[in-house]
Formats: sequence, C-alpha cells, structure tokens
Amino acid sequence: MKTFLRLTVLVLLANLFQLSFAYDFKVGQLYYNINSDGATVSVTGENARPPAYPYESLRGDVVIPSTVTYNGVNYTVTEIGSGAFDGAVGVVNVSVPQTVTRIAGYSFRDCTNLKSINIPTAVTTIDGGTFWGCTALTSFTIPNTVTSI
Repeated sequence: MKTFLRLTVLVLLANLFQLSFAYDFKVGQLYYNINSDGATVSVTGENARPPAYPYESLRGDVVIPSTVTYNGVNYTVTEIGSGAFDGAVGVVNVSVPQTVTRIAGYSFRDCTNLKSINIPTAVTTIDGGTFWGCTALTSFTIPNTVTSI
C-alpha cells in the first residue's frame, strides 16, 4: 500500500511539474509556443496558470519580433497568446509585428503602466479582456481589419 501511495504521489508531482511550464522555448526575454502548423508561434507566458507573471523583469519598450529562430528553425510569430503579458507592470510600450493576426484574451491584463501599443492591420481578432486593468492605456487605434473583438 505504501508503494502504491508513493507511486501515485510521484505521478502527480510529475504531472504538476509538466503543467508548470507552458512554453516550448524562450528566445531573448520572450517565451513562445509552437502552433499546430509547426511553422508559426505564439508569444506566451512562462507558467501554465496564475500567478505566472513571467515578465516582471521587462521594463519599458517591448518589441515582439516577426520571426524567431530556435534550434535552427525559423518561426513566424502570428499570435500573442492568452495571458502572455498578464501582470507585466514594467511594460510601457509594445510594438506588435505585421505578422500577428490574433491577440488572445487577457494578453495584457494588469499591465498597469502600458501606455501605448501598436496594433497592425494584420490583426483580425482581439479577444475579450485583452487590456483589462491597463489603467495607463488611455487610447490606441484598432484597425478596421479587426473583425472580432
């Protein structure tokens, strides 16, 4: 019985460890998940669920690249994933590349010092809660290419 209990605990701990990291790779200061097509990636946070706040150390301007290279493979950045920058209070300005087509929900939630973000015309979807709690963000332009908010 003790062996079964120990084995069960080890399996549960292994699963928790696996869940605690929700990214495929990191380049520079940003984390990425490889999308199902194998050729594109989404910017993501470090952890699977709150309190994630992986970008606490980011300060000032954040430039999301249009492409990233990992293990010799080039990926196009097409999405800012759900909760990616959640709680990144040091972020002030964000530059989003023309390759991004979707900004997922709560991507910038509680980025209380975010003052500006450029949303390129390639973006067609901005999910709910994306800018919830962004108290310093007083205005920005949503391009007419956005068909879903």
